[in-house]
Amino acid sequence: MAIDFGTSHISVTIGPPIGDSLATVKAPVAYTKPANGPSNALELDPPTALKLVISTAQQAIGAANISPNEISGIGVTSQRQSLVLINLEG
Repeated sequence: MAIDFGTSHISVTIGPPIGDSLATVKAPVAYTKPANGPSNALELDPPTALKLVISTAQQAIGAANISPNEISGIGVTSQRQSLVLINLEG
């Protein structure tokens, strides 16, 4: 399973270690701009993002017609931008 956390979408692809993919599912990501942040900063709600990753992965597994137990590895990719997670205390 490959999870691509992009600027506009989360994309999950299911495939064998070598060969063509079995399924790819994309879902749009809802970002907001922080009020006091730099002009190129974007934020997302972590619980909402996690739910989106899980539901997109479940859809991709279903589209690939495999069991979740058949997933032997998960790779997470992103574009060149950074993903920074912080706790409530910052």
